[in-house]
Amino acid sequence: MAMMAAGLERQLGRCNSRAVPEFCSNNGLHSKILRAYNHLWDVIESNTAHLGTEVWSWQFANGGFQFLDFGKVSPTGEFHLSKHRLPMKLILPHTEADIVQLWSLTFLSVKRNSNFR
Repeated sequence: MAMMAAGLERQLGRCNSRAVPEFCSNNGLHSKILRAYNHLWDVIESNTAHLGTEVWSWQFANGGFQFLDFGKVSPTGEFHLSKHRLPMKLILPHTEADIVQLWSLTFLSVKRNSNFR
C-alpha cells in the first residue's frame, strides 16, 4: 500500500515538472489518478491500527468484512479453519514474525501529500 501510494504521488508530482506527461492535461484521467491516490490514503489512514500486523485476514460478520488478527483469535493463538470449511488448524502464537522487518517501518517515511487532497 505504501509503495502504491508513493508511486501515485510520484506520478502526480510529475505534473509540476519541466517534462509534464500527457495524462496531466487529460482532466478525466488526472482526476481518476488523484481520486485513487486519496482513496488509497483514506483506506490506509482508516486502518492504521492494523498496518504493523503481519498475519491477518478478513472475516465476514455483522453484514460486512472485519479485520481478523490471527494472534488474537484465542489465548493460544489457535485459529480453526474448519469454520471456513478447511480441515486444518493453524497455531499462531503472535502476529509479527520479525520486528526488524523493514516493511513494517515504511509508513514512518511514506506520508500523504496534503497538496493532493
